[in-house]
Amino acid sequence: MYNILGLLTYEEFFDSTDLFKTKPRYFCYELATELMEKAKESSPEAWYQNKNTIKGILLLLFTWDFEARETKN
Repeated sequence: MYNILGLLTYEEFFDSTDLFKTKPRYFCYELATELMEKAKESSPEAWYQNKNTIKGILLLLFTWDFEARETKN
């Protein structure tokens, strides 16, 4: 379905969430999410400065584009 400008609507986009969950590195996303939640519980006012937040972000950055060579071909 297209909108008035001839562009695809949100409903037409492929949701790759389930596909991503089958990837071996999905556990990294879950672990990063858990680290961020722990940071928010232990220091709600300054969770962004918590060591768990930093660890979670570094984990995501390290694993973010792991399959880049395969997906860019």
